Amino acid sequence: MKINYLIISILFLFFAENTFSQKYKYGYVNYQKILLEMPEIAKANQDLKGFATQINAHIESKTKEYKTKLEEFNKNKQNYNSLVLSDKQSELNDLAKNIKEFQANAQRDLDKKRNELYGAAIEKLNKAIKDVAKANNLRFVLKNDALLYMMESDNIDDLVRKKLGITSRK
Repeated sequence: MKINYLIISILFLFFAENTFSQKYKYGYVNYQKILLEMPEIAKANQDLKGFATQINAHIESKTKEYKTKLEEFNKNKQNYNSLVLSDKQSELNDLAKNIKEFQANAQRDLDKKRNELYGAAIEKLNKAIKDVAKANNLRFVLKNDALLYMMESDNIDDLVRKKLGITSRK
């Protein structure tokens, strides 16, 4: 029985040493920088800017309307009877609530639009990184923004750029 444990222990140590002594190849990539260099992202940013501009114009219009009504209310509230005063306050409260709801919905729509526009580019970049990793027999690819120290020889940015067809560095 002791011999079986000894043989199993020796085999375990042998396989464990072989497993742990293997050299793993790894690389790192400046994910955000390459993403911003992709033409798809430049187009997405342009589309997103147009989308946001339209939303911001509507918010500004609603805010201006609210401020105008608030100034008019504050200027004339002494002249209103209680019924009119209550109605004007309710109108202002509803308008303020409407603006806040619109802003929240606009932010959700903006996030959804950003995800929609960036999605294809992110998938393309992820695929390029995986392809480069497989082609270069890399076991790990890390984003460089989480690394405290890295050797330039482990940087795969140029390989990923080449795979994506990006020729210029920004």
